[in-house]
Amino acid sequence: LIDHPSIQVAKKLLKDLEYNDEQINLILEYFGSAISYLLYTYMMVKPSEKIEKLKEFLEEEKLNALNQIRDLFRRKKKYNLAANAKEKFLKVAKDIVKIGEFRLDDNEDEELMDVIDVFCEKEILFFNPKTGIITPNSRIYLKAMEEILKK
Repeated sequence: LIDHPSIQVAKKLLKDLEYNDEQINLILEYFGSAISYLLYTYMMVKPSEKIEKLKEFLEEEKLNALNQIRDLFRRKKKYNLAANAKEKFLKVAKDIVKIGEFRLDDNEDEELMDVIDVFCEKEILFFNPKTGIITPNSRIYLKAMEEILKK
């Protein structure tokens, strides 16, 4: 895909933008190979800036992703989610963090599907209808899920 090229292509792009290896590894850890995120990073933190500024920027982006998720839990009624929406999301997040994906089966309950639908609409999760596999829409949401599961 054009917007999510291979890691090798993303590394080459970041190298061409003059990021060093430490910066590249950090950027890829938080954003993966999504071109829009890589270019956004370049707009916000130039390669010549200190690594601390890059780390701070990436942590802020993780916090933004985390707050997006938390906001959906706080506003369950607006999104017609059940009271146990957070528990349902955590079920999905645990598998995603552990094995990189959540696989739907034919026995999933409607409340779980409602949570998945809302999180996909908000582009936090990605659902592949052909395979029934759910993944984070980007690595930054994976980082946010890791943070949620720590607590």
